[in-house]
Amino acid sequence: MAILGNKAFFFELVEQSGIEPDEEEDTPQICDHLVRWWHGQPEGERPPADEVAISLGCVVGDFVMHFYNFEWSMLTDRDGTNLVLVGRPPGGGEIIFPAIHSVAKRFEEAPEGFIVEMLDELVEFFGPLLKDEYAGDGEEE
Repeated sequence: MAILGNKAFFFELVEQSGIEPDEEEDTPQICDHLVRWWHGQPEGERPPADEVAISLGCVVGDFVMHFYNFEWSMLTDRDGTNLVLVGRPPGGGEIIFPAIHSVAKRFEEAPEGFIVEMLDELVEFFGPLLKDEYAGDGEEE
């Protein structure tokens, strides 16, 4: 399933789950609601974990790309080929964020959700890639 198909699946799941986020909630909080919903379903009635985790990873990746200068890219290493986000900071080098893999490896072990916490932990690493239009957010008094 392509990224667009995975994102469509995410929205189908949100609708199926009946999640109605608060106005101040954004994509990470909605993702955590979906993680909790999935864990709360009877085992035989849950959508497949890998499909849900992949769809969450695609949505998380696009959310990150909204604020930071990353692009989806295919990366091949000793573990195989994966879809990842790649950013190139102004000072050189690359920052690679395997959004789908990061979500998938935590998904079944985190019944209370983990997306918000995971992204909060990564903000300092993503800092050099923050898009100019968001550079001043959160600093006003």
